[in-house]
Amino acid sequence: MKQKYPEYLEAICSLQNEISSDQELAQLKSEISSAIVCGESSYPSDAVFLIALGYEKGDWPTIYEYIKGMGKLQLIYELGQRYSGSKPAQKAKVIKAEIEKLINLCIGQIDEIIHQTKLKGKCKYV
Repeated sequence: MKQKYPEYLEAICSLQNEISSDQELAQLKSEISSAIVCGESSYPSDAVFLIALGYEKGDWPTIYEYIKGMGKLQLIYELGQRYSGSKPAQKAKVIKAEIEKLINLCIGQIDEIIHQTKLKGKCKYV
């Protein structure tokens, strides 16, 4: 994981840079920002980023409801799908899957040790 994490960060930073330079998204953010009192919202670009990485709407409910309330959900999903196929998004998804596989393997091994009633012989973690 230590070796993959810098690659993952590079991929998501590259993806975020691509998304933040999108002219269509900038126009949408400007429209939304003029409708709110507190200034510019990062929700549109956050939503596009999360969709591009394959996160479901249940993983970002506040942002989802905000975008839905502004009536721009379809456009945000279209932009997210466009970036979903980009090289940085694909790389980030692959690395995330590899890391999740390692984490699940570790959890499984720890579960195995925890649920043993009696350790026989040598414990592989000592």
